[in-house]
Amino acid sequence: MSGDEISTLWIDVSFWDRNRRGAPLDWDLIKAATSGVMCARATYGDPNGFNRASPYFAEMSLGAARAAYAHRGAYHNLIHGDAASHMRQADWLESEADKVGSDWAMADIEHYPELVNNGLWPRWEDVLRFRDAWWAKPRMPMTWYLPQWVVNNYMPNADGNELPGLLIQSHYSGGDGTPRAVYDAAGGNNGTGWDDPIGGRLPNGWQYTSGANCPGASDATDCNAFRGTMAQLWAAIQEGTPAGEGQDMIPMYLKVEGKDTIYSSDGVCYRSLQSEAQPGEPADTAYKAWLLMESLGAKYIVVPNEAQLRAIGGMRVGSDVDSGGTGGGGGATGGGGATPDQVRAEVENVISRTSLPQVPGALAVAPPA
Repeated sequence: MSGDEISTLWIDVSFWDRNRRGAPLDWDLIKAATSGVMCARATYGDPNGFNRASPYFAEMSLGAARAAYAHRGAYHNLIHGDAASHMRQADWLESEADKVGSDWAMADIEHYPELVNNGLWPRWEDVLRFRDAWWAKPRMPMTWYLPQWVVNNYMPNADGNELPGLLIQSHYSGGDGTPRAVYDAAGGNNGTGWDDPIGGRLPNGWQYTSGANCPGASDATDCNAFRGTMAQLWAAIQEGTPAGEGQDMIPMYLKVEGKDTIYSSDGVCYRSLQSEAQPGEPADTAYKAWLLMESLGAKYIVVPNEAQLRAIGGMRVGSDVDSGGTGGGGGATGGGGATPDQVRAEVENVISRTSLPQVPGALAVAPPA
């Protein structure tokens, strides 16, 4: 097979595929017919509003893990909502994906009749709000399934260039057979689906059938293609990582009211601090955060919002502010932390006595001595 003929195929599945088969999917057979990449439906809708269950997600993803899949995706059916709704949708998808160890995600943007009947079909503005919600925190890469017919009929203002990473569109070829046979019959890497623009951007993923007879799945399986190797596909997926950063090195930020300067951390991951959180124990959590940052060689703590700023009040620096000091002392205990105003005052002290590299927009707090 020549270089321009290399392609990587994968399937995306939901409980419907499980129901059609009437038994767990056979991921070894599926991998032999496609590749070591897969995606399964994890969530649908708003957890606090209109939503649908996604049974068998864990069974399918963990089955693929046992079959040694290289990359396991989790997808979410997007619905219309405000910014708060899209943050809930993003957080829900991430939570479910994390439970099974998924390493990439996909937004499934559809015009389902049940969404239309409820006024909840996603508009282009919803896509952008969900994108912004996903990128508001360090998360796994996001990809996009956006059929051209949805764009042409319901999203006249869509611009695929605003969706970095893998962009998949559907143009079904008809026919049946194995995933590879259907793809080849549809023209393979020269098939017409590669020529369908999504709001000015050509797709780099093509869902070329919803009716492949995939061994290990069913005779009505969604199949997707990428023109390149699996490693090149993974590189394309990773382009959907916020700011081009790896998820382990996303900096946090601290914004102090009335200030226009931002200091960034030297590589401490916000998600790592989240993993240390113990609900109801803010002081203990804060102290753990200091220890974690120090173990990673961090010199400063930087946080993304006012809520995180308030949490600093339970840290050692907060207790030291209460006692009039600026360093030393033992770890904080519940109820002994500084108020947000006291923390802000300590921030001012830190800035006045340290020289920190600046990035336009907030302040950083140095850990106690």
